[in-house]
Amino acid sequence: MKGIERQLEEAILSIEEVAESTPWSKSTLYRIAPQPDSPFHKLGGRWVTTQAALVAWVESGPKPRRAKAESPMPRPRARRQSSFGAKVVQFERAS
Repeated sequence: MKGIERQLEEAILSIEEVAESTPWSKSTLYRIAPQPDSPFHKLGGRWVTTQAALVAWVESGPKPRRAKAESPMPRPRARRQSSFGAKVVQFERAS
């Protein structure tokens, strides 16, 4: 039984282990992990993957980036000083 447990431990890679063996930093991998198309899964509060899933994900190539949706929040237009010395930001409505 110990042989099977050892194989399972070697098959699962943490983000730290992936960062040591790839050119990606831990912060990059933590940013990628929650994305739906990433090879990482949450296991006991840790992001983990298998080597096979990681290789398949890398070989599948870059994923198309989603276009950023326009924010319904108004954008800052101009800054000016108020009569009290505080900076005031005027907003313009998003169309």
